[in-house]
Amino acid sequence: MKPLNILLILFILLDGCIDPLAIKLPSVASHLVVDGLITDSSGPYQVVLKRSSNLDESLISPKPETGAMVWIMDDLNQTELLNEVTPGIYVTNASGIKGQVGRSYYVKIKTKNGKEYQSQPQTLLPAGNIDNLYYNFESNAIVTGEGENQDAFNIFIDARGVSGELNLYRWRSTGIYEAKSYPESKKVLIPMSRPPTFIPTPEPCSGYIYTGDLLRKIAECTCCICWSYEQSKSALVSDNRFASSAQFNKVNVAKVPITEIIFYKKYYIEVEQLSLSSEAYEFWKLVESQQKANGSLFQPSSVKVNGNMKSITNSEEEVFGIFSVSGSTKKSFFIKRGEVPYELPPLDSVARDCRQVYPHAE
Repeated sequence: MKPLNILLILFILLDGCIDPLAIKLPSVASHLVVDGLITDSSGPYQVVLKRSSNLDESLISPKPETGAMVWIMDDLNQTELLNEVTPGIYVTNASGIKGQVGRSYYVKIKTKNGKEYQSQPQTLLPAGNIDNLYYNFESNAIVTGEGENQDAFNIFIDARGVSGELNLYRWRSTGIYEAKSYPESKKVLIPMSRPPTFIPTPEPCSGYIYTGDLLRKIAECTCCICWSYEQSKSALVSDNRFASSAQFNKVNVAKVPITEIIFYKKYYIEVEQLSLSSEAYEFWKLVESQQKANGSLFQPSSVKVNGNMKSITNSEEEVFGIFSVSGSTKKSFFIKRGEVPYELPPLDSVARDCRQVYPHAE
């Protein structure tokens, strides 16, 4: 396995947003990449299939593997065929198969060209418990892409495992916040105007129209308030070397940057603790190590990141990624704007449809 191939798989699996490398890169063979999960929480569950191609193309937009048949199966021969809801994303029914502690599960895939793949069966282990979820303020906690420092709230958990179990865990977080914009304030420059003159061009969803010299409200705005969400992109797994009796104390699971956008009102964060099999733990531990290497996934590595997928059709074919089987437990809270230890500037400069500005906004 060449280092370039390794980096390719990690980029596709984690689906990060990056800029393409401005150099000519070699072509690599096409490989199936799998990212799936079943838990003991209510579904639906999803399995994402992507296909690697030329490296520089895959880093920007890895190709979805469409038209496949994907099944989740258990040790009692219960089976569910997933539905392809968007290209390359296969989902169970909300009332379909559900993970249970102590049962084993695996995924089976048949692509539209007849190739078959399967994961190694894994037993669903108990998730333990998140006892406490809390935060503290840290100045200059994040270095932005512009090289500037940004204040943030560090999110911590105290967690514990289950006596007699492996107690190997992965943590991930989801943040949701109310976002505000002012699409009625949008303006454009009149061509060749001297001095430069701008006229209002309110977005249609703003509820305003501009007639000659008057900006007039004719309806309620439908794109001024959105709910934006963001999910953690870093692999974060338990370090059991420092755990005492399966207790994990003050684990830093997230950093929430402090901006007038994110804290327009308040920020909701949910942390999930997922139990891992030994194989899944080793996979995510290596992914975590790759991410931390010199702070960048571009750092070359000679370590091969193994998943639990294999080709049934051709034992020589390499297939990457993982289908995880996990117990799940969650804890959440709100951080209000008033918790920021200083006054934030007003949010009045976003003059567009909020659904087009904020990440994953609805």
